[in-house]
Formats: sequence, structure tokens, C-alpha cells
Amino acid sequence: MKPELKLLLKEAKPIGEMPKSSKIVKAIQLLQEHEKYTAKMYAFIAVQVEQQLYFARPTDLVPEYASVLRDSTGALLGIPAVVGG
Repeated sequence: MKPELKLLLKEAKPIGEMPKSSKIVKAIQLLQEHEKYTAKMYAFIAVQVEQQLYFARPTDLVPEYASVLRDSTGALLGIPAVVGG
């Protein structure tokens, strides 16, 4: 597991505690087209809403102003759908 991910796991809140918004989208819609295929390999992707970290499924609804977190190389941060992936 990436060191950045371990740190995020400690700080993340349950998605049920995410702030409500009048404009919501599926988390996968926050990604660029070329990232959407990669995102399907994750059980959860890291998102930030109002300075708080959450792990959302690619199909979970999040505020449209949420940000997807990436590592220093620009790769998505998340929990793989396949153990050891």
C-alpha cells in the first residue's frame, strides 16, 4: 500500500458524513476521460470535500466541487477492488 494512502486512511471520514450539496455527481464524473477506465479498478477513490478526506466508490454521489486526490505522480489514490492490486 502506498504511504500516502496509509496516511489518508487514518484521516478519512465515513462518506455518510460528507456535506450535502444541491449539485451532486457520481465520483467517477470528476475524472478526466482517460482516468475513468482506471477508476473502475478501485473499490474506493480518495476525494476531498471542504478540506475533509473521504473514500468514495466510483459510483457514489459527491458534491460537484469535490476534488479527487492524486499522488505525486498524478495517479489516483484509492483502495484497489482486487486485493494485492
